[in-house]
Amino acid sequence: MNIGELEELLEKDEIPYSWYYLYGPIYTKEQKTCMEKRGDTWSVYYFERGLESNVNNFDNENDACVELYNRMISEKASFDKLRMEGKIR
Repeated sequence: MNIGELEELLEKDEIPYSWYYLYGPIYTKEQKTCMEKRGDTWSVYYFERGLESNVNNFDNENDACVELYNRMISEKASFDKLRMEGKIR
């Protein structure tokens, strides 16, 4: 999988764009799960208040895309459960 295919999957699965960062101005990374190519490595991490957490590094784009996708699917499942329980709107 590459970034283009990942974007298509995220859109198909109705993952809000506001939850993740794949590229664009750096200031748009705040409070998002991010994926970036850094040299020969792909990194997936959560970015908040200028700090990276839950960082995973990969040797290839496919593995990084799968990681970001899995994180988003898990987050969406949690969000949907809370919404169904009436805890969030």
